[in-house]
Amino acid sequence: MWRDMKRSGWIPDTDVEIPFPESGSVTVNRSIDPRSATSSLKVVTDMGNAVIQLYDPATDTHVISVYVRRGDEVTIPVPPGTYRNQTFSPPATN
Repeated sequence: MWRDMKRSGWIPDTDVEIPFPESGSVTVNRSIDPRSATSSLKVVTDMGNAVIQLYDPATDTHVISVYVRRGDEVTIPVPPGTYRNQTFSPPATN
């Protein structure tokens, strides 16, 4: 319940605000060739911001992260493959 109230703005955040990146902003492992991204990943958010991270399950190497603001939808290119997914949903700040 506390988290829902915090995410919806009922409980103010007293910390200095760091702006959440624009939806669709990505962080990509430097070893990934952008031309290999022939598949796509669609992310739809509701009440909170999300950070989706994909890792190679065999090596645990970070492949790509995408930032999506609350109430938004993005589709990003990704290299085809099987990944381990890690999702974060920090409190909405904007």
